[in-house]
Amino acid sequence: MSFNKVVKPYLKRIKLIGFIYRILYFLYFYLHLRKNTFIAKRVIKKYAEHKKTNNLVVFVSDFPRVREAKLAYGLKLCGWNVVLLYKKFPIFDPSNYFDESLSYKDPAEAIIKAAPFNPEVYHVFSGWNHDTQELFLSLRPGKIIIDIYDNLAGMLKEASLVNLKQQIEKERYCLENADGVCCRNLETQYAKKSLGYKMKGLKIFFPEYCWGNHSHFPKLSETDNTLHVVYGGSIWVEKIYGEDIENGFLWLARLLAKHGIHFHLYPGQGEVGPDFNDKFSEYINLQETTTFFHLHMPVPPKQWIKEISQYDAGVYIFRSLLVGVEPKQYTTTQAKLSYSNLVPDFVDADVHLLANDGLFVTHLCKRLGVCTTVTMECLDNRKFWDSTFQKIKGNMHRFVKARKEWSIEKNCHRLVEFYERICSDKYSNYGQNILKRSIVKSNDKYGNKG
Repeated sequence: MSFNKVVKPYLKRIKLIGFIYRILYFLYFYLHLRKNTFIAKRVIKKYAEHKKTNNLVVFVSDFPRVREAKLAYGLKLCGWNVVLLYKKFPIFDPSNYFDESLSYKDPAEAIIKAAPFNPEVYHVFSGWNHDTQELFLSLRPGKIIIDIYDNLAGMLKEASLVNLKQQIEKERYCLENADGVCCRNLETQYAKKSLGYKMKGLKIFFPEYCWGNHSHFPKLSETDNTLHVVYGGSIWVEKIYGEDIENGFLWLARLLAKHGIHFHLYPGQGEVGPDFNDKFSEYINLQETTTFFHLHMPVPPKQWIKEISQYDAGVYIFRSLLVGVEPKQYTTTQAKLSYSNLVPDFVDADVHLLANDGLFVTHLCKRLGVCTTVTMECLDNRKFWDSTFQKIKGNMHRFVKARKEWSIEKNCHRLVEFYERICSDKYSNYGQNILKRSIVKSNDKYGNKG
């Protein structure tokens, strides 16, 4: 009897069993979600007539980032209480920033746990998945503010959006129906002006600001009189994504080594795994051939700012914009309108920003006096590096003022005023132009444009 005749029937049965299992799993998940949604509606109804808890906001976030911690820190400075609901445990200790924290498994359970707090507002955060925001807006337990870390529509190339079409629709629904939109960048402006989104709620520009209270290491350049440059975050290694990938840094590491500039590279927390040495083999090999490139392991968020304070300059460079080609995954619009948490981190750490011209991030840091724009030509010019090093050493005093201007402590009152306007009886879900104008006027320097 042949092998195929013996094994094939069993393989078919295994496939059938697997198919049935998947059907039953999705059926269970669907019924569980329906049940929780029904319970959520009842919980909302139960607490609808209760008096709102003054100066209380509930943060809801599938994956809390440092952004949530900073906003909570600022709100507590203003006398507010903040509760955190999360799906995945945060990368920080919630007890350091929140009065209480609870976990949830799905959007309906988030509402079930959030509604009994009866806060003045629900501040709901998202990345590229808007399921939780959508359900909060559909069931409306109270005033809903949405906060999108990075937008999808107009920011990703079509090839990258293949599996995200449904989320783009949900993103638009959330932006157009929220009572308020808290914008960390200018990407919502593109959605409004170029994609025709009709946003009914109020908007505020409220990025991640500086902590303003971190201790520093001495600069390495004080010992060796050599410029030290740093980058930390997501790295798409060329070995996997190709030499021209946007977030690859081999080209920059080689160029800086050529000019005797130290480059310190910190992969993000998610980059470390069993395949790290293989994945970063080209970077490890480069490190073994030059004393000017340093591949570090990720450091915990709490230690990050002190860690990078050893260095003189930090890069926020889009290679595609330098060489005049289209980026692979993101659009050029995204590069120009996005925001990075490296901005407040560098300011907190006395690290001068090196960035492309024409970026929103560059505009902000130039106004703070802690940024130098770069081109491919100047990056490959030793005179540029020498003059930049002298400029950085002569401008260290500017960081004191920049930290004060761009601190969460100085700006947190704007978020409180934003909450109060949304909770005001004069404000309906359909917005008031006069209130929108008053938000713009409330910012004394940088504007509240979302």
